[in-house]
Amino acid sequence: MSADASTLPDGPMNLRLRRISPGLALRHALLVARRNLLQVRGNPQLLIFVLIQPILFVLLFVYVFGGAIAGSSRQYVQFVIPGIIVQTVVFVTAVTGIGLNEDLAKGIIDRFRSLPIARSAVLAGRILADAVRLTATVVAIVGVGMLLGFRITTSPLAALAGFVLIIAFGIALSWVAALIGLSVRNPETAQSAGFIWMFPLTFASSAFVVASTMPGWLQPFVRINPISVAADANINKIEDLRGKRFAFVDPASTSGYLFPAAMLKKMGFDPDRFFSQTVFAGSHPNVILAIYRGQVDGGASFEDARTNVQAQFPDVMQKVKVLTYTNPIPNDTWSLNPKLSPALKARIKDRLLRIAATAEGKEALRNLYSIDGLTDKIELTADQVRTLGIRFDADTQERTVRTGTKLVLPLGDWFFQPIRDAATLLGLDLQRLAR
Repeated sequence: MSADASTLPDGPMNLRLRRISPGLALRHALLVARRNLLQVRGNPQLLIFVLIQPILFVLLFVYVFGGAIAGSSRQYVQFVIPGIIVQTVVFVTAVTGIGLNEDLAKGIIDRFRSLPIARSAVLAGRILADAVRLTATVVAIVGVGMLLGFRITTSPLAALAGFVLIIAFGIALSWVAALIGLSVRNPETAQSAGFIWMFPLTFASSAFVVASTMPGWLQPFVRINPISVAADANINKIEDLRGKRFAFVDPASTSGYLFPAAMLKKMGFDPDRFFSQTVFAGSHPNVILAIYRGQVDGGASFEDARTNVQAQFPDVMQKVKVLTYTNPIPNDTWSLNPKLSPALKARIKDRLLRIAATAEGKEALRNLYSIDGLTDKIELTADQVRTLGIRFDADTQERTVRTGTKLVLPLGDWFFQPIRDAATLLGLDLQRLAR
């Protein structure tokens, strides 16, 4: 005698399946995640892969390659630690695919599916367990890096946000590994298929070397590579440039070297030690282009040198951002030989001011020097005078006129005092630079 299961009073068609709420599904996923984490006890090789291997990578890259790439291991460690974090996060995600494939081959996933648990729990539990492994890996790398000289230059909140972002990046890649692991037949294939796309994606990136040192045909791919995007620190303030590459204009440039370098000194950052590498680009547009092309991470120029290359590179205003400004810098001057008589100096000044007041003179000044005019006096507030540290002689004080909240100052030798102060702070000889 036989009967159709659908006709049995207590058969499958009469079973009432319990609706699984999101909270219950999360609980099931956490239970599966706990099971996956407990596997480390029975498989210590996983612990070696997750913790020991990244530490070996740190020591290898810092002490073997650091001197050749950055000149010294200490300078390279600040650059390479973020790259190793991203590389390790990418490699660890391969465990997701391998683990799922092993469970599938052993029939464990079929057993899970026979249980009254959420169908998403198997995948979600695996991803959650791997997120814990990723977190432990990142903490281990940062800890070893700090012992070697790596320093976090952002606020604690910003650093935490960065760690959360990199873990989220790893979780996203874990789903790719899960797809690969469930699509192949055995764990060996899952391992090969999981790593075959990771190696070119990881090493063809700016994680370990700057993109500008690579062949020109490869650089566009390197810059859009998600590994590069994740490894490159988001620079939003001066402190974020620690251990990075920086471009100045030339040693005699006030806005391209003297004032920015002096400002860094006053902030407690010695340019010779704060950056991993400094270069002199030769001009303000060259500094902007070096940043735009990824040859350096930051630079110093006048405000706003980006407009000089905007016609050729329309997106430069978006790709190159301003972090901060120095104090006001004394601009171009008309300087006369001190041996000239006072009467001749006065006549020359008078004629120049008259020419600058005409339409033709203003157009010539704009075309020649990109300036709007000439003046023999300047207006400053009392706060600006204090900020600039200006010191006046008796003659200048006598000829200074107060208009409301501002001081109208006759231009004189005091105008150059901030430049002298900056040069003194940097230990530079202005007369030697001028020669």
